[in-house]
Amino acid sequence: MTNNGGGLLDVSGSNYGISLAGTWTNNGTFTQQSGTVTVDGGSDQAISVTTSTSFYNLTNSNSATTVTLNQDITVSNTLAMSGTADIDMNANNIDLSSGGTITGETDTDRIYDTGGTTDVSGVITTTRVLNAPATFNVGGMGATITSAANMGSTTIKRGHIAQTGLTNTSLLRYYSITPTTNTGLDATLVFEYLDSELNGQGENEADFVLWRSTDGGTNWSNNLGTVNAGANTITLSSIDAFSLWTPSSESVSPLPISLVSFNAIPQQKTVELRWETASEKNSAYFEIEKSIDGEYFEVIGKAAAAGTSIELLTYSELDRNPTQGISYYRLRQVDIDGEYTLSDIVSVVYGSKSSNKLIPNPSNGMFVTLMLKVTNYQKSEAGTISIFNEVGSLVYKENVLMNNISFTMSPQSRLSPGYYTVVVMQGDKSIASEKMVVQW
Repeated sequence: MTNNGGGLLDVSGSNYGISLAGTWTNNGTFTQQSGTVTVDGGSDQAISVTTSTSFYNLTNSNSATTVTLNQDITVSNTLAMSGTADIDMNANNIDLSSGGTITGETDTDRIYDTGGTTDVSGVITTTRVLNAPATFNVGGMGATITSAANMGSTTIKRGHIAQTGLTNTSLLRYYSITPTTNTGLDATLVFEYLDSELNGQGENEADFVLWRSTDGGTNWSNNLGTVNAGANTITLSSIDAFSLWTPSSESVSPLPISLVSFNAIPQQKTVELRWETASEKNSAYFEIEKSIDGEYFEVIGKAAAAGTSIELLTYSELDRNPTQGISYYRLRQVDIDGEYTLSDIVSVVYGSKSSNKLIPNPSNGMFVTLMLKVTNYQKSEAGTISIFNEVGSLVYKENVLMNNISFTMSPQSRLSPGYYTVVVMQGDKSIASEKMVVQW
């Protein structure tokens, strides 16, 4: 069906239903009132418009593979999934307004997106007034919220792009939840997901947790949760405030490469990057990445990997333009399918001696580098580096070899904002004690 530009399709008088076996193309005005548009073809279909089209009821009864959106749509009452074809949002948005609900979604008849941008495109959105919601599956989107608080007008977005920066890449679903009142909620969230959204993590399903980001997906914190693998849900209680949420396993997935060591060694005119692998499986190449501040990395070199090997292999590359002072390096290990893992960050001081210093300070709580006076300790002895919070509790400890003059600490759990003390010991001897501030 095609409604050409300037045309008016008005079925509001008797709330007629429309069934389509082909493409819906609306380049004009569509007035539906309370009727239903059903896409029920036996081959793939599309909904194409030049501007967003509003439906009262939209039913997907297609029996083929895919119904593709080529523009944003609004469904104000029911978006019913009752066929065998998925809806591919194609980086477009579905607005459920203040009263729309999704029904009948399953693994074989689901709504998904592969080309959107987190919180911007390829999202399903609804805005509701949530005052003391009780086990309310908002808009049938799969986020069930309970809270005794009056959250007020609340916007919920469901997206389908994998989030990164967690222990493992997330499942193919996230929720962005933004209430007007967003503190002291003591809320419970039941996060639903489909098997088709597991994103290769099915073997770790019992280990899923909910991760939260308060900065749009840049940094994530593990908030745990209770998994019901049979029901495909993760439940988390005692939530004080909502933001961006996604599930993932907290277990480290088996890596295609077993990295034994990775070191940065200052030379007279270069920095040598040297690493060893104990085994490799389907490995394609390594990228050497460098950063001045420890946060923003750029590729400075590339080395071919072995493919598949069970032998100890040694690699070496040079940074021929070393930076004076401290620099940070890491390896990006890429396999033949394009998947990758990142090594731990190592640091090096080039071209200058350093007094005791923490860099950066303030820290973001994810890592910090300590630079020591080279005459202040015995290089031949091992040592320990510990971090204590402002009440004196130990929050991090690492055994180190003292033949370096800089040490990068990366706590497993991000340090909370506050004041800390970093202490270096060799046996009973205190080598250094430096104050650190964490801000984020």
